[in-house]
Amino acid sequence: MTSKQKSIIFWIIFLIVVVVICMVMFSKYGKLSKEIRATQVRNLASNLTSSSATNYRQRKSNSSSGIPIKNCKDVINIVGNQLPTSYDITNQDVQPDTVVFCTLNGPGIASIQFSVIGIN
Repeated sequence: MTSKQKSIIFWIIFLIVVVVICMVMFSKYGKLSKEIRATQVRNLASNLTSSSATNYRQRKSNSSSGIPIKNCKDVINIVGNQLPTSYDITNQDVQPDTVVFCTLNGPGIASIQFSVIGIN
C-alpha cells in the first residue's frame, strides 16, 4: 500500500469518527433542549402559583387591589396580560376562596399543573 493510499484511508476513518461524534452531540443537544423547555414551563407555573397567592392576599385585605380570579386563565392578567408564545392555560372555572389545579401547556409536550386561588 502506498503512502497516498494510507493517507486517504486515514482521512476517511477520521471523517467517519467526526461524523459519529457530531451525531452523538446532536442527540444530546436534543435531550438538553427538551429539559430546558420543561424547566421553563416549571418556572412559569411556579410564578403563576406565587402570583395567584399574592393576588389573593392583596384582594382579601383590600377588594379594590388585585384582580378577580374566576377562571384559570384569569391568572394571566396578574403576570402582564399575556403568556409567552406557544404557552396556554386550560380553561377551568375557579370558585371564590377555593384552590384549583390548572394546567399550563408549554411548547412541545411540556405541561404542568399549578394552583390558583379563586377570589371575587
